[in-house]
Amino acid sequence: MSSSSPLSTPTLSPAMQVLLKKIAENVSAFRDLKIDEIAEVFKFADRQVFEPEALIVEEGKVGSYMYILIGGEAIVSKRTGPGTSAELRRLKPGECFGEMSVVDNEPRSASVTAATNATLVRLNAQALSVRPEIGVRIYRNIARGAIEKLRALELQMKGQLGTVVPTGPATESE
Repeated sequence: MSSSSPLSTPTLSPAMQVLLKKIAENVSAFRDLKIDEIAEVFKFADRQVFEPEALIVEEGKVGSYMYILIGGEAIVSKRTGPGTSAELRRLKPGECFGEMSVVDNEPRSASVTAATNATLVRLNAQALSVRPEIGVRIYRNIARGAIEKLRALELQMKGQLGTVVPTGPATESE
C-alpha cells in the first residue's frame, strides 16, 4: 500500500533545504545542480510512502516516473523464471531508480519493492521539461550514470571472458 502527496517548495523550510542539499550531493541525476534548481523541479514531484514488501515498480510494465529514495530501503530484483526472481541490489536513501523509463518510456527492466517503510520522491518527464535548461542537465547526468553502468558491466564481462580476441581485420607482418 502506498500514499502520495505533492511536494511544495515555494519557501524552503530548513528541513527541505537539507534534503535538497543531500540530493544534490548524492543523487547522480542531480549532481552539479543548485538547491533552488532542484526545488524548481520538485514543485512537480510528489512524495510517496510504501509499506514493506509493497511493489513500487514492476518489471515489464511501462513507466514514466523516476524515483528518489529519501527514507528506508528498497530491493531491485529481476525475474529468473515463472514466479521466481533474484535480488540484484538494495537501494539506500539518496539513490534513484527508474531514470531509464523517464528517458525512453519503455518497459521497466527490473522490479523494485520496499524492503522497509520507504519514502520516495516521484518525478515524471514533464517535471524535467518545465525548465528546459535544468532538464537538459538532469538528462545529461542520467546519460552519464548509464554510461558508468555500461562501462562497469563491460569490465565485468571482460573479467568473465578472459582473454579478449581482436575482432578487426587481421593484418600480416611484413
